[in-house]
Amino acid sequence: MAAPAIHQVKLIGLSIRRIELHRIEDHPFPGAEKQSKAVFPGLRYETDYSVDAENPSNLVARYLFESEPDKEKSLKYSIEFEVFLGLEGGFEEEGLDGFIRFGVLGIVWPYFRETLASLTMRAGYPALYIPLINWLSLMEMAKEEMLEAHED
Repeated sequence: MAAPAIHQVKLIGLSIRRIELHRIEDHPFPGAEKQSKAVFPGLRYETDYSVDAENPSNLVARYLFESEPDKEKSLKYSIEFEVFLGLEGGFEEEGLDGFIRFGVLGIVWPYFRETLASLTMRAGYPALYIPLINWLSLMEMAKEEMLEAHED
C-alpha cells in the first residue's frame, strides 16, 4: 500500500516539546533598528516517526527545526514539535518516509512559522518570518524524482 493521501489523515494533536532561543553576543541583531521584515535564515530540520504497535491507526511524528550554524547570525533557535496523527484502517510502513518528510511537514510548517515569528518578537527582536511553501508542488516534484530514479 502506498502512503496515505494527506486529506485522509486526521490531526489528533500537535505539541511543542522544546524551544530554545540563544542570542550570540558578538553580533548586533541585523535590522534591530527597523521593524520586523521577512528573512529566511539558514534552516535545517530532522524528523522521525513511529506507528503505534498496539494501534496502527495512530502515528507520532517528531520535527526538530534548527537554525544553521552561522557566525553572521545574531540568534540561534531550535524548536521541536510532536505531531499525533490518525488514519482509519491504519498506517503501513511503505511510503511513510516521503509522507512524513513532505505531507505531514506541510501541516507542521505553519505552526513552526508562527512559533518562530512570535518567539523572536516577544524576545524583543524583529520577528523572523519563514516563507510560505507550496507543499503540494514539492510532493509532486518528489514523486517525479522518485519515478525517474526507478526508471534508471
